[in-house]
Amino acid sequence: MACRFVLTELATAISDRASSFALFLSLPMTEIVLDPKTRLALIRSLASLPPSQFEELLFALDLPQGILSSSQASQGTRAKELLDWAKGPTGTGLSSVLQILDDYVPLANLGIAVAGKAVASQAGSVSQRASSNRESGVTNPVSASAKAVFISYAWGGESEAITNQIDAVFQTKAITLIRDKRDLGFKGRIKAFMEDIGQGRAVIVVISDKYLRSENCMFELVEIAANGDFYDRIFPIVLADAQIYKPLKRIQYVQHWEKEIAELDEAMKTVSAANLQGFREAIDLYTRIRNTIATLTETLKDMNTLTPEMHVDSEFADLFAAIEQRLNRD
Repeated sequence: MACRFVLTELATAISDRASSFALFLSLPMTEIVLDPKTRLALIRSLASLPPSQFEELLFALDLPQGILSSSQASQGTRAKELLDWAKGPTGTGLSSVLQILDDYVPLANLGIAVAGKAVASQAGSVSQRASSNRESGVTNPVSASAKAVFISYAWGGESEAITNQIDAVFQTKAITLIRDKRDLGFKGRIKAFMEDIGQGRAVIVVISDKYLRSENCMFELVEIAANGDFYDRIFPIVLADAQIYKPLKRIQYVQHWEKEIAELDEAMKTVSAANLQGFREAIDLYTRIRNTIATLTETLKDMNTLTPEMHVDSEFADLFAAIEQRLNRD
C-alpha cells in the first residue's frame, strides 16, 4: 500500500508536468542557435540537475527508445545525447529542451532568448515558476541589490577567519556583502538562502577541505554552476588544505561523495518507502555533487586565485577590484 501511494504521487506530479509541456508544444516555436559559451552553460546545467529532475525532463520530452544510454551512464553523457537528439532530424529542437529546463534553471542566467524574448515567455504557465520556486517564508531583501555580493564558506577555523576579514574590509566599501550568519535571520529558510547564493551575480567562494566535503557548501557551489556563467560569477579564495591541484588528491573528493551515496542508499533499504520523505532528495543531492565535483574543482584549479596570504596582505584589493569590475560590467 505504501509503495502504491508513493507511485501514485509520482505519477500525478509527472502527469502535471507533461500537461504543461503538451501546452508548450502547441505554441508557435522559433528554433534557436546558441553560441559556444551558451551551449557549454546549457550542457553543464543539464548535467548538474538532480537525477530525479533530469528524469522528469526526459519523461516530459518523451524521447524515443534507444536514444539515450542507460541510467548507469554519467548524466553528462546522457545530457549530450539528449541535445544531439533534440537538434537532429527526429528531435523536437533545442527550444523544447530549454522550455522544460526553465522549470528548474532560469534561462536568463544562461543568456538564452528567442526573438528578443526569453523562451519561458512563450508559455505563461511555466514562466510563473520564477515567482513560485521558493517556499513561502523569510527571504533576503538585500539579495536584489545591484551592489550585493554573496560569500560561500564553511563555518569555523581558517575559513571563517578569512571570511570575517573580508567582511570587515567590504563594510568600508560601497558593496554589500551578504553572509548567512548576519543576513539569514532567525527561522530564515536555509535552502532558499543557498539558492539565492546560487543565483548571485557575484559570489566569493572560500574553498577548503571542509567546504568540499560539506553538503550545504557543495549545494551552494553546484547551484552556482547550474545557474550558468560559473567562471565569471565566482571569486574563489583557495585555502591550503583544499586538495584540488593534484589529480590523486582531487579524486578523493569524488570518492567521499560516492561513499556518502552508498552509505545513505544502504541505510534507506532498512526502512519502508513511506518513511523516506527527504532522504531521496538527499541522495539526489549527493549524486549531483558526485557528478559535478570533478569538473568544478578542475575549473577552480585552473584559476589564478592568489594565496590567502596575498589577499590578506593587500587587504583584498585584487578581490575587491575584480568584483567591482564584474558588477559595473553588468
